[in-house]
Order: sequence, then C-alpha cells, then structure tokens
Amino acid sequence: MFLSSSFDFTILTPVVILIAISALIPIILSVLKIKFIPFSAVEIVAGIIIGSFFNKNGMFTNEFSEGLYIFGMAFLLFLSGLDTDFSVFKKHDPKDHHVDVLKVSVILIIAVLLISLLASFIFINYIEKDKLSGILLLTIALSTTFASIVVPILHQRGLGHTAIGKVLCTYAEISELLSIVLLSIFMVFNRINHDQKPWLLLFVILTLVITYVIERFVKKDNFQKVMDGFTHLALRLCLLVFIICMIISQVAGVEFILGAFLAGVVLRVAKLSHHSMEKLEVVGYGIFVPIFYILLGVKIPFMTLIKNPEYIGLTLALFGVLILVKLPFMYLLKWFKVKAVIPSMLITTCTIIVAITLESFHIFKEEFSYCLILASTLTCIIPPSIFRAIKKENFHEEREIQTVLE
Repeated sequence: MFLSSSFDFTILTPVVILIAISALIPIILSVLKIKFIPFSAVEIVAGIIIGSFFNKNGMFTNEFSEGLYIFGMAFLLFLSGLDTDFSVFKKHDPKDHHVDVLKVSVILIIAVLLISLLASFIFINYIEKDKLSGILLLTIALSTTFASIVVPILHQRGLGHTAIGKVLCTYAEISELLSIVLLSIFMVFNRINHDQKPWLLLFVILTLVITYVIERFVKKDNFQKVMDGFTHLALRLCLLVFIICMIISQVAGVEFILGAFLAGVVLRVAKLSHHSMEKLEVVGYGIFVPIFYILLGVKIPFMTLIKNPEYIGLTLALFGVLILVKLPFMYLLKWFKVKAVIPSMLITTCTIIVAITLESFHIFKEEFSYCLILASTLTCIIPPSIFRAIKKENFHEEREIQTVLE
C-alpha cells in the first residue's frame, strides 16, 4: 500500500512547532515595531524558553531534532561561504579613501589572536586534559567572529559597502574561515576522531574542483535545453555538492562545517547565478537556519546554569573576555568616530560555532563548556541588538583627517 497508517505523524510535531515559532517571530517583531533586535537573537531566546519549560519527554532533543540541528548549522555555514566577498583581496579600492580594508583586517585578526592567547590562560584550570591543546582551542574560540550573523546584519542595514562595513565584513569572513580551518587541522593532528580518514578530503577537493570548472568555464548555453527540462535543477545540484562535501568531511575525521563552508565558497568563486543564490538563501534562511537557532537555545541548560552562582559568574567572565579581546578594534579610531567604532567592536564578538564544536572534544570541564556556549550565545543576542539600535548615519561619519591619497 502506498498510503500506510503505520507511519506515526506525531513525530513531526516538533517540526511543526519549530516552523510555527520561526514564522511568528518576524510577525510579532513587525507588529510591535521592534527593528533593532535581529531575528536570530529572538529565535535563540525562544529556544531557551522551550528547552527550560516545554521540552517534555525530550520532544526537541531526540534524534530527529538533532538531525535538523546539525543540518541547519551546516546550511548556515554553507550560506556563509556563499556570501563570502573575495573582492576585498584585490587591489586597494580608491573608493575606500584612506582605509586599506584588507591590511587593516589582517592587523586586527593578528592582534585579536594574540590577546585571546593571553586571555586563555585565565581559564587554564578548566582544562581537563592536554593544557596546550586547551589553550590553543580556547584562543580560537575567543578570537573568532561568526560571519553568518555579522555580514547579513551589515548588509541589511546598508553598511556593507561603506569603509567601516567592508572592514567588518572582511574581518568576520577571514576570521570565520581561519577558525574552521584551524579546528579541522587540530582534529586531524590530534586524532579527535579515531576513525578519521584524512585522505578522503581529496574527494572533497576533487568535488569542489569539478564544480568550479563546470560552473565557471563550461558554457551554460550548452546545458540550456537540459535546464529548461527540469525545474530548479541548479538548486538541486548545489544542494548535492553541499551534502557530498559535508558527508565526506565528517567521514574524513574533520568537522562537517568545513565541507559545508568550502562548498559555499567554491560556488561563490565559480560565480553561481544570482537567481540560484537567492533560491538557496530562501531554503536556508527561510527554514533550516531559524530551526537551528531555536534548537541551539533548546540545547543550552539555562536553568541549571543560572541556579549555580559560580556558573553565572563564569558565564559573565567569559562574556566579558569575549568583548575585551576585541579591544584592538580601537585602532579604527584612527579613521572613524567612537560612536561608530564601539558598536563595530561589539558586533565582532558574535561567536557560537566554535564553542559548540569544542564541547564535543571533551577537553574542558563540562560546566565550562556549557558556560562558554551560553556566553557565546549572549554575544549573538546583545551586541547585534545594540548595533542595530545605533543610527545608521553614525557609521558614515569619518574623522577629519588627510587621506593617504592626498
């Protein structure tokens, strides 16, 4: 029988609730005319509430929900790679006047990494296993920036093409890529996954190279008749590349987010059509990404943490350090006013993916890992809200100084 009564449709209840919540959030914010709070922040908070009070019998923490959570995270990194702007690596743009975007971004990344390395020693007592590995991993966690939140906010506010917006986008994209690559290298050399097969990464590279060559150099007119015969063929092929790279990366023993991110980067470099990119964004930001943020909130043992004063203090300390390590952004005062630099520094504290990944390594004490995730979650809620509350005009005002070109 094609129609079988044996299938239990009640297992879809969590999905229905998650989609309903993700649909209601923008409606509620629109009705209340609250524009300064990003949807992602509200989705995480909604997840925390669900996990704390409504997750009866593990409804939102079963294997099905875990699959949605992982796929949503991977899709978010895929879209982040797809949104990566490589034009900043070209020659200095005269339109940016005195700000060399790439040079300034690299200086900031190095400075933040060094301060994060020093700050990591503050929490050395929370490292259970290899102290050196713990310090290195914590340095990555404290220094990285989650471009998947930062870049969309900048473009939504129309700041992506301003001088300071380019610096923030470039910094966030390089920082995110660097953290993913460093984590993957760490996993390979420290054999976090004992069944790892690093040689399988060659298949990821081969898949990406084939994708790039086909998309970049083969004349699309040759496939036009084929494309006309299939609906959304480009979308299906892009999703196929994304899933293949994600699976192979996981089997190879590195993080699946590496394959997902690289798949997005290659499709961007190969100049995927704008129409296809829009379709992928609709699928991702419309369905899987909101579900990921909500389930992220569900996973945080919020009630357990707030009942213990020590955990509260540790979470606040980590949140403070995540902000303090970004102090090198004060360097931007050389070109921009303080009312633009301070919120810019805060928005770069957004970080969550690395903290989530580190929890699975079991190198830190369990309570520290949860506190780090909660502190990282706060950086995805508070700084973006502050940034969006600042008047857009403040980011266009630069200091009255002579430019290098003059």
